[in-house]
Amino acid sequence: SQNTVYCVEGVDAMTESLQYYWKKKTIVSFILSIFVIIIHNPSFTYYAGGDGLSPVFQALNIFVHSSFVAVAVPLFFIISGATFFRNYDNRDYKRKLVSRLKTLGIPYLCWNFLNMLFEIATSYTFISNYFTGREKFIINVPNVLRALFLYECNGPFWFIFCLIVFVIFTPVINAVISNKIIGAV
Repeated sequence: SQNTVYCVEGVDAMTESLQYYWKKKTIVSFILSIFVIIIHNPSFTYYAGGDGLSPVFQALNIFVHSSFVAVAVPLFFIISGATFFRNYDNRDYKRKLVSRLKTLGIPYLCWNFLNMLFEIATSYTFISNYFTGREKFIINVPNVLRALFLYECNGPFWFIFCLIVFVIFTPVINAVISNKIIGAV
């Protein structure tokens, strides 16, 4: 019974540790999301005076956009890799691949398909009158394949595409980072 108490305490400590990890991950992801919004939002510059900014404000603007907010995307990759490689074993590859297919692959293809339909609608229907200045989507096999699989109509999905590539090459990445000599090189 004494061993049982230690075992339960160990499980409780591990559960508490995991909860703490996921809370931290959630907070960090939220902050990084704000950083991504700052990176992509030009209104900070436009509404604060545009090109006529004071030198101090220009320096602050450059500092904000070139320093700490620039860590957002690399840290998102690191967090994704850390969660994927948490408790990773090559025997788990198929299970993790199926899991990522559900969470990354299917949504990626669905959203790319919807964006391609939007591009077609804004190219060939009456809606095109309201979306001027856009390149017409040419319907052919290469363009459809690029739109579906290479995020051609959905630029921000470059990030998800890269995550999918990393997931596919996980066994190679794991072999490289598991070997101290190769990992150091």
